[in-house]
Amino acid sequence: ADKAATLIKDENNLTKQTPTIYVAINANKESINTLKTMWKHIKFVNIDSTFNDDQLKELSNILVKHKYALVSVHNLSRYPGPQGYYGLSPMQIKTIKTLSTRRNTMITIMGTPYLKSHFPDAKSMIVAYEDNIYTQKAIHNITTNRFTPLGKLPI
Repeated sequence: ADKAATLIKDENNLTKQTPTIYVAINANKESINTLKTMWKHIKFVNIDSTFNDDQLKELSNILVKHKYALVSVHNLSRYPGPQGYYGLSPMQIKTIKTLSTRRNTMITIMGTPYLKSHFPDAKSMIVAYEDNIYTQKAIHNITTNRFTPLGKLPI
């Protein structure tokens, strides 16, 4: 799992800091439980497919109060689908795009690096080829400055 995580960019050296809020996008119940245990000392927010514009505004207001937001995308389809969203809703894609341009936000894509093409303006991004407990632990170690990512992006 350690070699499956690739730091694409980190314009603001966020990997040298500790996140103060974790935003999970499309995580299933098992992942949510694991992540809440791993990140028990920081605020945790889950965004499912029913997320809407009003909630995005509310989340944006919450994030202003946080020094470093970790936004992690989970439970992706193996196939891109007709829109190329890998199982995410258009609103989830919009949310990631909106959050990815924030200076203090790290986007982590768990499962397929191809989704990164939707977020060319992201300031900080990590991609991982799997979405399991081992990869989640590797991301935790990278984003809390305990480990330097070893992965290489072949695409």
